[in-house]
Amino acid sequence: MSASGPHDVPIDASDSSVTPFLGGLCPSAPSPTSAARTHRGDENVDVWWGSYSSLTLLPSWIGCALVAVLIAWGCWYLQIRGVLRLCFLGIACLVCLYQFVRWANRVFGCNYRLTTRELFCECRFMARSILRINLQHVARVETHRTGMEQLLGIGRVVLFLVDAKQPVVLEGVRHPQRVAEIVRGEVNKSRRV
Repeated sequence: MSASGPHDVPIDASDSSVTPFLGGLCPSAPSPTSAARTHRGDENVDVWWGSYSSLTLLPSWIGCALVAVLIAWGCWYLQIRGVLRLCFLGIACLVCLYQFVRWANRVFGCNYRLTTRELFCECRFMARSILRINLQHVARVETHRTGMEQLLGIGRVVLFLVDAKQPVVLEGVRHPQRVAEIVRGEVNKSRRV
């Protein structure tokens, strides 16, 4: 998904003009989830889904580009020729390749899905793992952001669980305050049931 794409879209279960479609909303498409719109309280219905925002890695992409430019400039300035020049440029390419693999692993591999009962964290690019959290076990929800993340509109949503020592962290979430409010609302609803 691109940085400007639909990374986190709340689903309004009462709106019949849109249907969930591959991480976004597809207006006026035939709805295979019409039962979800008229759900009863005991059904598990999607509320929000999102993925790792590519903007999260923007600072490291800038650092990668600077390293590559410095290596290329150093080769030119020092007039390095032949095999040694190829070695230095190869190192620059490896740095960029490493950054690209990191980006692809996070952007295409990390997905988050919130339902009326559970939160799913799925990482599936290099090694597949799915974390399933019952919302009744969530004690509190916080957001953490650095200054750069605040400028980019991204951050981390941190879930503190009742029976766990370590919190669960949703990394690279766009609009983390809004997502945290959605999660808090569903946690409160799940406690009432």
